[in-house]
Amino acid sequence: MGTMFFWMQNSPDAVHITQQKWTEMLDSMASLCIIAVIAAVILIVVFYAGSAKSKKIHKPEDIFAPYTPMYWLWLAAVAGLVVGCYCAWQYHDVFPAEAEGQASTSLCLAGWTALWAFILGYGLILLPGITPPKFRYRPLWLFYQNKGARRI
Repeated sequence: MGTMFFWMQNSPDAVHITQQKWTEMLDSMASLCIIAVIAAVILIVVFYAGSAKSKKIHKPEDIFAPYTPMYWLWLAAVAGLVVGCYCAWQYHDVFPAEAEGQASTSLCLAGWTALWAFILGYGLILLPGITPPKFRYRPLWLFYQNKGARRI
């Protein structure tokens, strides 16, 4: 797991944090980030699929209404928040109080987790079968050509 956070290999406070403790902290946080991303992606896909299938079109105005199942992508931010808070708590417990870098480390890991959960969740909800066909945007001009005027 040492290369997962390749940009954070050096500890933020070399005076108070040994390299071995810093590497152990990054390894434990890497496993938590992977678990949080996987859990968030599963929740996003499951809740999105349920919301998208239950959304109905009853009148013509419903076609142009906001597509609310996309709000489930905010679970990526929740996963990032959980990882960031846990990282701050672990940083406080593992390293001495004089050690600097708690906020920057927590924000970096929270952002990384939220970003990857969002990217993977968004990519998976675009797969066929998850979004119902009635809500998929299909630019018809890409698939159908005008057959009216033909040259012989």
